[in-house]
Amino acid sequence: MRSAAAHSPDDAGDGGVTSRGGDRVSSPVAHPEPRVPPRRRHPQLARRRGFTLVEVLVAVLVLAVGLAALARGAAHAVVAMADARGEGDAAWRAARRLELLRAMPCAVRADGDSADARFTERWTIAPRGAATELTVTIAATDARGRARRQRVYTTVAPC
Repeated sequence: MRSAAAHSPDDAGDGGVTSRGGDRVSSPVAHPEPRVPPRRRHPQLARRRGFTLVEVLVAVLVLAVGLAALARGAAHAVVAMADARGEGDAAWRAARRLELLRAMPCAVRADGDSADARFTERWTIAPRGAATELTVTIAATDARGRARRQRVYTTVAPC
């Protein structure tokens, strides 16, 4: 007969075997976990599987703010690139005009101006002893012909 100490509530149904002395010995075979019957879902929990309307609206709002910021940044980048191109073109025109004026003899150099669809050029010649000061002013114009930005480039050329 087995003793009461050999039986514990933890031992029940574990598939152990009894030795000749009546003591329980654990089986070398691994036993699967006991099956738990599937739980029935509560009706309120079954409805909570997706996102709520408020969560979706907040997500859409955050996405819209992010896209608006991205669009604004892209617009600023396009304007900055156009300004940079205009600045580069103006500097190139001024450098070209200054080189043309330097290449002329001092007696032939004279004030003048020139205009096209995008830029208005104005140059002045001022005597400075044995040299002349050459100043070129470049004004960028918009589509309506109004001056938007004006840059002044100056150099001194020997005579």
